Amino acid sequence: MAYLVVKTINNGYRCCCHSSWESDPVWFDSKEAALAEVKQERGASGEYETEGVYVSDGVTGKEIAAGTLTWGRSRAKMYRHSRWAGHIEGVPFDEITGLDPGEAFDG
Repeated sequence: MAYLVVKTINNGYRCCCHSSWESDPVWFDSKEAALAEVKQERGASGEYETEGVYVSDGVTGKEIAAGTLTWGRSRAKMYRHSRWAGHIEGVPFDEITGLDPGEAFDG
C-alpha cells in the first residue's frame, strides 16, 4: 500500500510578511515512514518552516494523520511560542514549545 504526504511550508515569517504554499506530494511505501513525517521536529529552521503535514491513504484518499503549527499571537511571542498539534490515526497530540514555567500559550 502507498501513503501520500503533503506539507504546507511557509517563508519563516510569522508576522504580516507570512506567506505559505503546499509542497509537492511525496509517496511512501511504508505507513510508518509516512506517519513519522508528522512527528518530526518542528519550528523555524533557517529560511523555511513546516506549517502543516497531511498523510492520507493512497487507496482510499482518507486522511490518517495530520499536524499543524500555530504560534503566539502577540508580537513578542510569535517567534518564541509554537504549538504542533494534530492526530496520528485518530490519536491526538499537542506539543507546545518556548514557554517559560507557568506561562500559558496564547495562540
